[in-house]
Amino acid sequence: HPFRMDQNYSTKHKVQKNETLSHIIENYYYGSGLDVNFLRMSIVKFNKHAFVRSNPNFLYADKTIHLPSINEINSMFLGKKSNEVKSYERGETRNEIFFFSN
Repeated sequence: HPFRMDQNYSTKHKVQKNETLSHIIENYYYGSGLDVNFLRMSIVKFNKHAFVRSNPNFLYADKTIHLPSINEINSMFLGKKSNEVKSYERGETRNEIFFFSN
């Protein structure tokens, strides 16, 4: 399985009409040994632009989504900074609140 053989392997997928996140996970990650709940949360986190209010049950058609590697998923759940920078560079929103004063 490509995700298991190379822990840095990631890919893109264009969402088709009537396709669900469960279909995508089954097509790409089946046999990887990864927990489906972690995969679901990870894909939503990496692709907020493709979901209505970050709800994994409401996926927009015609959006291209990033299917994260095992290392990206691990980094996200362990809170490593490298993925926070990558997410920001891809134009995704960040979860931090910044305060500025003079």
